[in-house]
Amino acid sequence: MFETIHYKNHKINHEKGATFFKWEFRYLHMKIITANRNVQLLDSEEEFIGKTKRDSKNTLLFLQCNICLDIVTTTTIDMFVNQGCLG
Repeated sequence: MFETIHYKNHKINHEKGATFFKWEFRYLHMKIITANRNVQLLDSEEEFIGKTKRDSKNTLLFLQCNICLDIVTTTTIDMFVNQGCLG
């Protein structure tokens, strides 16, 4: 169900090919990913969209660990999502 709606949303935004998963449209998905990893995304939606329009997957996120409460500003989307790195 999620995937059907997800793909339909990207089709509405006229995304196709290599630009299918633009991060600027995926703020809510990033909030879910960070919550699943016990991390809180501190960037507002406007900040996230502005950063991702400029830097895409190399955007530096403003994250806070929910366990040790450390704030991290040196993690990119690619490092966090694909490599599981924080910091």
